[in-house]
Amino acid sequence: MGNAGTATRLLTGLLAGQPFETTLVGDTSLSQRPMERVRQPLQSMGAQVQLTAGHLPMTITGRTLHGSCTEMQVASAQVKSALILAALQADQASTIIEKLPTRDHTERLLQQFGGQIETAPDQRTITVQPQPALVGRSLTIPGDFSSAAFFVTAATIIPNSHVRLTNVGLNSTRTGFLNILRRMGGQVTVDHGHRMGEPVGTLDVRFAQLHPVQVTATEIPAVIDELPLVALLAATANGISTINGAAELRVKETDRIAKRL
Repeated sequence: MGNAGTATRLLTGLLAGQPFETTLVGDTSLSQRPMERVRQPLQSMGAQVQLTAGHLPMTITGRTLHGSCTEMQVASAQVKSALILAALQADQASTIIEKLPTRDHTERLLQQFGGQIETAPDQRTITVQPQPALVGRSLTIPGDFSSAAFFVTAATIIPNSHVRLTNVGLNSTRTGFLNILRRMGGQVTVDHGHRMGEPVGTLDVRFAQLHPVQVTATEIPAVIDELPLVALLAATANGISTINGAAELRVKETDRIAKRL
């Protein structure tokens, strides 16, 4: 699996219901990342997943999965997606309750393929109907917001800048970075659109003098991959900023908090 944490966790859910045994092995970095967070909820569906001291290598013995109600202990779109992929193969409907709302690309994409996945108004409770066979179709994927965020950051902190980014994915579960930037005084305008189940749009960004910001733990899931850029913006602001609840950055591909210091 190399260093692919997302692929590893999603494949765990997909393989849990298949009629064969699989062993997933990663590089040194991936082998240090926590996998108990995905094994435990899958086990409640009847999955058989064996870890090595809570990490890779991981052996998945595929078997019949059962519908369940799972309350997640961590706010993780990767774990949620693994559970959804497993739930599609279960014998009954499953309910997944998130700790906090996380990015919902998996739900939106599977719905485009015919999956019956519903999210309750609380944005935390997801119901998945069994459906092992999906329907293929052509899709146009929007530009990645995390990639766009680098250009947004550069335009914001370099004097006299003006950048226009088109066809950017603007899923509300991903754009917490824009909310934080606006609170800091960032000059960003958005022209919204919609394509293939995902919100898209154009970002117009100009240089701005920034103010300090307080980022709370409830905001972290919607800005988890852009937090290093928030730290960079904060370094240019005219005061002290505070980011709370970001411990998840310590178990990414690297310790992203240590790398910022």
